[in-house]
Amino acid sequence: MAGRSLLFPHDPEWILTGRSRRLSVFAKNIYRQPVPVVAVLWFLSTFIAGPLAPESVSSSFHRRLGPVYLGRPVLTWGDPPHYLILVSSLVEDFDFDVADNYREAEEGDWDAGTRFRGRRLDHHTDVDRRGRELLFHPPFVPLVISVVAYPFRDSQWVESCAVWMTMAAVLVAIVLLRRKVGGDPRFIWWTALATPLWCYSRDLWTESWLVLAWAILLAVPGLWVMGMAAAAGVLVKYSFAVVPATLALVAAWRKDWKRAVVLAAGTGAGLLVAIAWIQYLFWDADHFSLFHNGFHRSQSTSYLLGRFGASWQALPGLLFSPRDGLLLFFPFLAWGLVRLRKGGETFLPAISFLLLHGAYLGWRGGSGFSARYLVPMIPVLMLGVLESNRRPHRLFRTALLWSILFGVLGGLLPAAVFDRNPWEIISFLVSETARSLGVVAGR
Repeated sequence: MAGRSLLFPHDPEWILTGRSRRLSVFAKNIYRQPVPVVAVLWFLSTFIAGPLAPESVSSSFHRRLGPVYLGRPVLTWGDPPHYLILVSSLVEDFDFDVADNYREAEEGDWDAGTRFRGRRLDHHTDVDRRGRELLFHPPFVPLVISVVAYPFRDSQWVESCAVWMTMAAVLVAIVLLRRKVGGDPRFIWWTALATPLWCYSRDLWTESWLVLAWAILLAVPGLWVMGMAAAAGVLVKYSFAVVPATLALVAAWRKDWKRAVVLAAGTGAGLLVAIAWIQYLFWDADHFSLFHNGFHRSQSTSYLLGRFGASWQALPGLLFSPRDGLLLFFPFLAWGLVRLRKGGETFLPAISFLLLHGAYLGWRGGSGFSARYLVPMIPVLMLGVLESNRRPHRLFRTALLWSILFGVLGGLLPAAVFDRNPWEIISFLVSETARSLGVVAGR
């Protein structure tokens, strides 16, 4: 047959073999250069904007396709609409009083995003003596986003700009951490497709921005950059202070005094700036709070440092809860958790971070997908996964395939996976698809 192929170069078998070879080379090149492919895939996924309530969608920028809408990127629910409210206030009114923005959103404007147009929202605010409503979430991510979103003020594109900025931050973090694994393409592919990061990159969560701060601390050697990343991470979310503080202690243990001082100074500076700014912003509030983070509204949502037995469900719940656990959706990350026992500058901060949130009575994180509070440590777990699986075995491959299923579902349809366990997600998608097909068939 080989001779025949040489004599007759247009033999179908010869053509098939040639195409297969070319496809094989193309596939290998794609596999070895995952960053542009993942970036394009993630970006395109933001245009799958549903499922949405028909009365909420944009008539100009959304088109229905079965159970979903295609068009301009939108937020889900939970905390992101409230962060967007502050972004809208900053770009439209140049202030932190969000009372009018909540009112406009409830009247049908875009201030809280597409999903909540014309709906009553639980205001995440403290009201001071002058009647101002001030958001009790950290204001620093909305401040950053407002700088870029300002040209889109008074339009629905402020929401989409917030989504794309968050996605860009997560992608930069993944690329930075690739250095830690020697450029192994599996790190990009698995992190992008088999973890909740794709889902959270499509929204406005502070946890997504903390991924970037943590990546800089681990992957960028410059001391001043590390110090600024420590301060920025603390400003994004105050509980992040445990990460650079632990890194500073590890550096001091190793007698790397410059690194220890810079990390400690960055952490302290972030906390001091946060406290000073929040106290200035809430100076006319009717009660005192160090960070004004809304904990006074419910005792069940407060940190209980030093009382880890106070919530016996928290630590196992973060890992195994049917709706809010990490490993039921992404079991292959268990291999990364096992590596935490190594300690060191990579894993000790993750242990501290995990224990901190294991002491948090509000560990479920409100609305979210999988374990929302553990999202910032996902890249660290991925480093451990790669160290544990030089040659993946069958059990690991099965866990990875299960994780890819929910990583892709969460990335393509965030609204379908929030606040549901794995079985509920699949049931919801099947029923919605069947219902849409029935409607189309009826027409």
